Amino acid sequence: MPIYWISSLIPKNSNVWVFGAWYGQKYSDNSKAVFEFVNKKNKNIKAIWLSKNKKVIKKLRQLGYKAHYPYGIFGYLYCLRAGKCIVSSSFITDVNKFAISKNTKKILLWHGVPIKKVGKSDKIEKNMGSNVLIKKIKYTLFPNLREEYDMITVTSKISKEVFVKGFDIDRHRVKITGYPRNDMLIKNIGYNNKDRFEILYAPTFRGDVGSEFKFPPEVNFNQHKIDEYLEKNNMFLYVRLHYANKFSEELLKSITQMKNASIFDCCNINEHLGRFDLLITDYSGIYIDYLLLGRPIIFFPFDYKEYIRNERELVYEYDKITPGPKAYSWDDILKHIDELIRKPSLYKKDIIKVRNIFHKYIDGKSSCRVYYEIMKL
Repeated sequence: MPIYWISSLIPKNSNVWVFGAWYGQKYSDNSKAVFEFVNKKNKNIKAIWLSKNKKVIKKLRQLGYKAHYPYGIFGYLYCLRAGKCIVSSSFITDVNKFAISKNTKKILLWHGVPIKKVGKSDKIEKNMGSNVLIKKIKYTLFPNLREEYDMITVTSKISKEVFVKGFDIDRHRVKITGYPRNDMLIKNIGYNNKDRFEILYAPTFRGDVGSEFKFPPEVNFNQHKIDEYLEKNNMFLYVRLHYANKFSEELLKSITQMKNASIFDCCNINEHLGRFDLLITDYSGIYIDYLLLGRPIIFFPFDYKEYIRNERELVYEYDKITPGPKAYSWDDILKHIDELIRKPSLYKKDIIKVRNIFHKYIDGKSSCRVYYEIMKL
């Protein structure tokens, strides 16, 4: 008998909560924030982090947390008994897809405010799953692959509509709580003790998993000119790609040769946003979190038409939700940095306006709200 059907027959313990994130590879994101909150808040809840990464398991055990491999004996046992399953990406990828049954309450915290279409709203995912008969057969044979949630958390009314449509979920199951991962970001907004101006360039995911990221010639990534500018103005540039992309050999070499630039190699980028004085990005939802800081953002949509046509559709009109100057080359970026240094409040009103559209709560209490919503299930 398949494990899923066995799991359906096993009584669930409402005080056993299993957590996971990012395909079981990382200890990060909203799941991490709620996991740590629960461990401090309620000792009666047995909170278990599931990971396929041995380093993550070892680290969490050293910190005194319960952590197991999802497909080991303890991973199976906890998933079979779990009353709650809390994930950031998908219970299918983040924990044990065979042992989590329909009787376990499944909570999707997600991993970013969507400005791109998600789930069934995205043309690519819609086309991949357009054969109704195949889907019906698949879910009949493997009901554990039916991705349905008892609760999804969002940051605002406008995001709620995106998830209701994208996941075809009853609207009462989508809760406006704010994102737990942003609690520490909000609480530390005023903290900045650096002696230099730090910039983060964080482009969105492009292509397939493992695709190379590189700039087209017209973008004019002149490492010597950029490095000289940064040196002159006491600035430092960090470049952080989406974890599913990799640097082209040429771009990697250029950045490593610069004195005033470096690759920001960290899996939990949101935990470090507060250190940066300026963000440069394109269609990445990272800027939605960065809005909470009220700091300037330069938008760099150098491949806008190509991206919309071949990659992902946007939910909103780009110019209306991006409160900052638009750059289409690195020459443009340097000019905009100069302008923002001279006039730091130039886009302040626009930033606050868009921030209030995407964030209902700016109080650092999202973990608490999520916890109490889960307790109600």
